[in-house]
Amino acid sequence: MNKYHKIILIIYLLAFCILIALTTYGLFQGFDVWFHMKNGEFIVKNRYIPHKDPFLYTTKMLPSYYFTNYEWLFGIIVYEIFTNFDYAGINAFRTIIIFSIFAFVLLTCIRREPRFLKSSTLPFVAIAFTFIAFLTAFPRFEPRPQIISGLCLALFSFLLIQKLNWKYYIGFFFISLFWSNCHVEILLGIALVFISMIQKTIEYLVSGNDEEKTVLKKSALQRLYILLITTAALLISPPARGMLSQAANYYSRKIHAFRIIELMPIDIKKHLLHGPFGILLVSGILFFIIASVIDRKRLPDLLLFIPFAATPFISRRFLLPSAVILAPVIVTNIECVLSYMREKKMRIFPPVKYASIALFPILLIFMSKPYLGLQRTPPSIPSKAKQGITLYNPDSLLPDAALRFLNRERVEGHIFCPYQWGNFIVFYENPYEYASKEIENPQDKVDKGKTGGRIIRKPFIDGMLQTYHRRILDDYMAIMTDDTRRDKLIEKYDVDVFLLSYPPDPNDPFFSLGNYLYSSDKWKLVYWDDLSIVFIKEDKLKEYPGIASFDNINPALFNAQGNAVFSLPSPGKTLAELQKSLERKPGGYVVKTYQWMGILQYITGDVKSAIATMEKGLMIKPDSSVILFNLAIIYLRMGEKEKSRAYLEKSLKSDPYFIPALELKKSLDK
Repeated sequence: MNKYHKIILIIYLLAFCILIALTTYGLFQGFDVWFHMKNGEFIVKNRYIPHKDPFLYTTKMLPSYYFTNYEWLFGIIVYEIFTNFDYAGINAFRTIIIFSIFAFVLLTCIRREPRFLKSSTLPFVAIAFTFIAFLTAFPRFEPRPQIISGLCLALFSFLLIQKLNWKYYIGFFFISLFWSNCHVEILLGIALVFISMIQKTIEYLVSGNDEEKTVLKKSALQRLYILLITTAALLISPPARGMLSQAANYYSRKIHAFRIIELMPIDIKKHLLHGPFGILLVSGILFFIIASVIDRKRLPDLLLFIPFAATPFISRRFLLPSAVILAPVIVTNIECVLSYMREKKMRIFPPVKYASIALFPILLIFMSKPYLGLQRTPPSIPSKAKQGITLYNPDSLLPDAALRFLNRERVEGHIFCPYQWGNFIVFYENPYEYASKEIENPQDKVDKGKTGGRIIRKPFIDGMLQTYHRRILDDYMAIMTDDTRRDKLIEKYDVDVFLLSYPPDPNDPFFSLGNYLYSSDKWKLVYWDDLSIVFIKEDKLKEYPGIASFDNINPALFNAQGNAVFSLPSPGKTLAELQKSLERKPGGYVVKTYQWMGILQYITGDVKSAIATMEKGLMIKPDSSVILFNLAIIYLRMGEKEKSRAYLEKSLKSDPYFIPALELKKSLDK
């Protein structure tokens, strides 16, 4: 490698480092981190690891030891980071972990090939395929225990290609001990060591060179020792009890029945036919075929390639470990092919060499979608500095505004909510330091005791649902979808509050549940915002005379086009209640209110007021694709096609996949 190549390589490395930092810092936090912070806080405060979820009111209906708290150490880490460095610390922690993962992937790509010092192409191929691995793993970058698994797996992969000695054995033990207490995917690390041992054993058995045979035998034995060490580290860890059964339960049909997105296999059309994982897979197969013809010693690597290439077709959660392991194997095979071409002085080698050098910037340009225009979503209540301040973030994916409403009105009781919101509720309620400054005397809501306080609202379910007894999961789904069992189950579980997501799709189970609650005399709609809806039991509502209920507003009937509001019995009463809702304290002052009012005003013939109302909604959220679409409809029906098209273009610019807007555009373009 000449000095010009070195300069280019340094530039590429700097660009990749900056890209990782810019891409990962400030990404959507996901739903799991809130539970882990609360779990870590509980362990720190109480000095024991709970094996019953202490944050749910349904816990009392479960056995005393019903799940393995195998992520307890990660919870302590993120809790301490959040306590000392706030929300920015969580972001920085995630970025450092992701950077470290792909630093080790790149090092493994380079160190795995002994001809590195002689190669002018390997470093460039290595950085290009590390970048592809980075893009493959991109959907798994939430600050959750799996990123720890990604780092430990990358470390295992890197250490296994070193000349092993007693220092590495100690390293494997402590990495395994740490990993075993952070995430169940320590089982993947043990599998990696086992596969590596089998590889070396096969190479030993087929080798004809006595000297090489001695080295391979020693390598196989070393990996056997590491396998025993890693297994021992797992067995002495607190999560060892029940971890295998927990993993089997997690991937069972029982959990798949609940359509948890990360347990679904990857979309073949999206990930295989085009996209970074498809590139990894196709490149891996192609170069395996060519490299095995050139050098049959490459064939044992199939033992590593096949299982890690196949796992994403079981569950998309395996995209990260798959990317970590596949990239170095593929780079090794590519370098084998390039070295063969160079040694044979093939005419095709020079253009291939320069194509290899240019591969990273080409990928950077043509695969920019994942890291350009990223959704930065600091929810409006992640930071202790912001807790208790009445701010509403219309772009939040978490029910912070609804919880502020319940806090402000001092509503206590049992909450039924989507499972992924349960994590945020247990974090927000915070039994140790009550969050809300909106309560005049926060101490009157806190009982000092062993835990430092009590949770005033507990959810039915949270994101640890994979650990629950089947009965709880069945009942959760039945409350959402089963009209014959719903009343009995609500009574059985003594639900006080329903905090539901706003259902944009009539096929959404929450759509059916919302209609049921609206139609029932036992429940009253008391709150909505752009994300959520709150119903309170009528008997309980009597305890809170300051909370207004809305009897003529059925949120489930309002869809994007507003056609369903024709079925409303009294549009005038609905309009009056919507206007009344705007007089509430901040929290209900939301875009959807203006959307619904504008639709109703248009239907009742007051077109001028409808346009003015929707324009007010745009003052709150100028890029509201639904309001922009509704304005496009109104102007189209008024015969003003140019204005209609202008609003339609703005709607699609805000949401390019908004189906009603796309259908309208097709009709206008005809």
